[in-house]
Amino acid sequence: MKIAFCLFKYFPFGGLQRDMLATAKICHESGHEIHIYCMKWRGKKPDWMSINEINISDVSNHSRAKAFSKKVGKLLDKASFDCVIGFNRMENLNIYFASDECFAAQKKNRPWWRQFTSRVRTYKKLERAVFSPRSKTSILCLTEQQKNAYQDYYHTQDERLIVLPPNLPFQKTHEKDDHISKQLRTSLGIKADDFMLLSIASNFNTKGVDRSILAFGSLEASQQQHCHLVIIGPGNIDDMKKLCKKQKINTAHIHFVGSQHDINPYLAAAHIFLHPARHEAGGIVLLEAIKAHIPIITTLVCGYSSIVKTAQAGKVLPLDFSQAQYNKSLRKFLNHTVLEQYAQNAGQYADRLIPGQAITQTVRAIEEY
Repeated sequence: MKIAFCLFKYFPFGGLQRDMLATAKICHESGHEIHIYCMKWRGKKPDWMSINEINISDVSNHSRAKAFSKKVGKLLDKASFDCVIGFNRMENLNIYFASDECFAAQKKNRPWWRQFTSRVRTYKKLERAVFSPRSKTSILCLTEQQKNAYQDYYHTQDERLIVLPPNLPFQKTHEKDDHISKQLRTSLGIKADDFMLLSIASNFNTKGVDRSILAFGSLEASQQQHCHLVIIGPGNIDDMKKLCKKQKINTAHIHFVGSQHDINPYLAAAHIFLHPARHEAGGIVLLEAIKAHIPIITTLVCGYSSIVKTAQAGKVLPLDFSQAQYNKSLRKFLNHTVLEQYAQNAGQYADRLIPGQAITQTVRAIEEY
């Protein structure tokens, strides 16, 4: 098969990008011809795929998305692809991998005048091109919750919506390993009897890193003294450092380690995984934390929070987020007996999470198109 993969941007540490690359790699290994269409590709370019970077000069994100959709549509018309799969919402897709929440549903309760801004109209049009009953695009959803949200708004036909199994990556995640844990903690200057809190975020605001810093800052001085917050990701560190300063947090206890090719040592060393996201269609990191037997504090907005609940692997905060409630939950978690019970629950559930199932099913959908 000759397959086109479409996404706005590729960078090495994004979840959407990781899913795209894993899917393309398996398709290539199955003998298919792979062509990528994107506005920008950052990082290593595999030699087994054709990467087409489309030059878009528009200033705003939504106008670039609109222009990219139109331009790629014309290019796809000229080429003969057996299947076109998109990882962002756009026109002319045979299959859409739904890595985002329903945009229109998110905006429906905003002031009426905001429904008519260029940004909202553009994104709703691109979303409608995928989910409208008039569309023929097949849609791969991460969770039942996500499927229902799209279907409630667009009345998309049930047969076009497929819910994938939990999207745990292929790579092995570490369970607790004393040697790996000790090495990582020593490298960060974290004492053996201190609590290590972990946050992984490709976007600090979306994933609620500021909420975690505020919760850390709410701890008593004696608790802060024995806690370290480790933040993985390429977000705006300067803004977060200003927030730490405002909260009068000892910066030696907040570790911004940037993007990491291998998060497994951090998962092995962590006592608590913090993911108070504002938006999250799935939340692969929640599955990785469960697989690593780490107690979790997250929000109900995350698609995979239902798995955290089922596994009884931590605390799921309600949709109506309360910083005070989050602060209180963190304080309660700083107890070895509490953490041990949640870690045991996660460990008992972990074997149900089979790596690569979602990507394997995505490849099957492409090949059966």
